Amino acid sequence: MGTSLSDYLLAVRTGAWVLSLPIRLRGRNLQRLVESLHRPAGPASQTPLDPGRAARIVARVCRLRLFDLPLFPGTCLRRSLALYHVLGRMGHPVAIHIGVRKDSGERFEGHSWVTLEEKTLLETNPLERFRAIFTYPRAQRPC
Repeated sequence: MGTSLSDYLLAVRTGAWVLSLPIRLRGRNLQRLVESLHRPAGPASQTPLDPGRAARIVARVCRLRLFDLPLFPGTCLRRSLALYHVLGRMGHPVAIHIGVRKDSGERFEGHSWVTLEEKTLLETNPLERFRAIFTYPRAQRPC
């Protein structure tokens, strides 16, 4: 399947959004930023892209060398924030997760990822390696 106009538009919009991340993060903690990005899942998307294809486009944009400059968040965080933003705006029920683990030298390592309908996007089982310490929106548990 070839690249469509929708793919290019999504890539450009994502790139522009990621360029704005340093400003969005300035003076705001991560939780407030994530809360400001939250849009309750409504009817799925006006765009013809399926969420898997959209996620791959977003991830590709987030790996551009420009975004490796020190003023941008690390790769997994910028990808997770962008996925959460883009797929949420498309009307998909996504959640963002931040996890930690101790490495062999007693240092903590952080990681973030996004789930769609409780399935991890673009990676395999981060919960096998990391303990989630923040999830937004929090899962609604039946009473």
